[in-house]
Amino acid sequence: MLKKIIYKKILIALIFFVIVCSVRYTYAFNGDFNLYVTSDANNNNIQLEWNISNGNDKNYIFRILQSKDDENDFNPISTTNFVASKSSKVSVLNIYPGSGENVEFTYKDGTKQTLPKSAMLKVWMEGGTIKYESGKVETYDNYGRNPETNEQIIFVDLVSMDEFNNNPSIINKYDVCLFGTWDYNGNKDLTQESKVVVEEYIKSGKGVLCGHDTIGDVLENFWSLREYFKIDQYSEWELGSRLKIVKKGLLTNFPWKIGDIGDELSL
Repeated sequence: MLKKIIYKKILIALIFFVIVCSVRYTYAFNGDFNLYVTSDANNNNIQLEWNISNGNDKNYIFRILQSKDDENDFNPISTTNFVASKSSKVSVLNIYPGSGENVEFTYKDGTKQTLPKSAMLKVWMEGGTIKYESGKVETYDNYGRNPETNEQIIFVDLVSMDEFNNNPSIINKYDVCLFGTWDYNGNKDLTQESKVVVEEYIKSGKGVLCGHDTIGDVLENFWSLREYFKIDQYSEWELGSRLKIVKKGLLTNFPWKIGDIGDELSL
């Protein structure tokens, strides 16, 4: 348990009239916190570095918040260094609901597991095959690799929803956790205890992804976390097989660029 949790709300307004390849700015707060900001036009990002002058960084947790030009609200964003991530590991926990028929997963390293189909994220990200009882085999490329270097950067561990609810603190060693690899998360909700753990995990700045209808009014404890996903109400819906990109951000550009604003994609 950390001795002290300090959330540093950092507002950095950088206005560029000329594209500058590398400019470094230094900010000091209260004499003990130093922030270094480097604009990186080649990689289209801003790199942040910071330190505590007393050298006791381990007693702090940092959050970075972002506000877009047309918005007044600040929202937390990942602190992952995506330039360094070209050769770094991103650890993901797939908390699967136990839904779907049992299938045989074979991973790139030859390891085999028989699990419900809802435990499919590891094959999607790391590559391998899914074999059904009918004998049908589906082959998947490793989409969790860096598309520039082909180096694997996303690694997935699996745990069932029941196991997670019995030991929710397991997520704390992962960068990202994913719920909802089945419709309505297989009707598996968080417990009160695991909901608190997930909420603290979100507040710490780590990533939570939720699949189709996981954040909906059917699953009460997931629904109570809706403010972190900017969901105000569970509205009407329509079925379809195409979608249009109306906003661009991290999820539409890394590790794979899926398109530009206005592009329509087939599902």
